[in-house]
Amino acid sequence: MAEELGQLFRELRLKKGYSIEDIQEITKIRSRYIEAIEQGKLEDLPGHFYAKAFIKSYGEMVGLDPELIEQYQNLIPDPDLKELPSRTAHSLAKPPSKVGKYLKLSTIYVFIGIVLLLIYMLIVSMASDQPKESKGDLERTRLETTEKPTQKPNTLVNPPTTQKQTTEEPSEQQPVNLGIEVTKTSTTSYKNRSKDIYEVVSTQNQDIFIQLSFNDSCWFEIRKGGPRGKLIVMDTLGKGQVTDKIKLEDQELWIHLGNAAGVQLNVNDNKVTIANEPGPKYISIQKKKAQ
Repeated sequence: MAEELGQLFRELRLKKGYSIEDIQEITKIRSRYIEAIEQGKLEDLPGHFYAKAFIKSYGEMVGLDPELIEQYQNLIPDPDLKELPSRTAHSLAKPPSKVGKYLKLSTIYVFIGIVLLLIYMLIVSMASDQPKESKGDLERTRLETTEKPTQKPNTLVNPPTTQKQTTEEPSEQQPVNLGIEVTKTSTTSYKNRSKDIYEVVSTQNQDIFIQLSFNDSCWFEIRKGGPRGKLIVMDTLGKGQVTDKIKLEDQELWIHLGNAAGVQLNVNDNKVTIANEPGPKYISIQKKKAQ
C-alpha cells in the first residue's frame, strides 16, 4: 500500500514538471526523505511526527487528494513506548540537601540587599549635590516678577486679504489619473480551484507591470502563456516581502497561489485584493487594448 501511494506522489510530481530538487527547495524537505516517501519506505523517515508533516506538505504541493494524504499518514506506525530511553542513573540521583538549598537562597538575598543599599546611597548622594536656592534669591525673583509690566501683544483682527494672496491659494487637489484600468471579468474554476480572470487596459499607452506583495507566508508560481507556459518565478515568500515587477505583454500572465488571502496584486500603482479567505487560487491576467 505504501509503495502504491508513493508511486502516486511521483506521478503527480512529474505531471506538474517538478524535480525532486524543486520540491526540496519549496517544502524544505530533504531530498532523501522525498525519495523515501515516493518509494514507500516509511522506516527511512525521521520519526512519527516529522513523517506525517512531510507527507502532508509534499501531498499539498503536488495536489494529492486530502483523503489519500491522510491514508498515507495512517500507514506510519505509532512510536513504540518500549523504545523510549530509560531513566539514567543521573535522573535517579538524590535531590540536593536542604542545607545547600538554604545557602543558595541566603546568597541571593544578601546580593539583592547589597544592590538596594547601593541604589539608596546613590540617590542620597545625588540629592545632596543639588544647589539650594537661598531665601534672598526667592525674594529677588518674586520682586522682578511683580515689577515687570505686562505687555499685550499687537494683534490684528481680520487682516485684509490681498488680491495676490487670493490668486496664489492652491485649488482643491484632483485625484491622480493613473491611466490604468483593472477589471475582474469573471470567476471560474481550474482543477477544482477558484480562478479569477482580470483584464488590464492602459488608457495612456504606458507599460503595465505586475507585482505581488505578501501579508502572510505563501507559496506561488508565475508563468507566461497559461498554466503550462514558461515559468518566470516559483518561490515561497512571507509577510512584508514583494516580488520583482513583471512586465505584462500580449501573452496571458498565469499566477498560482497557495494562500491567496495573504497576497495583494499590484498593477502599477493600483492595489487589488485577491481574496478574503485563505486557500489556493489561480489568477489569469490579460492585457487589453484601449478602445
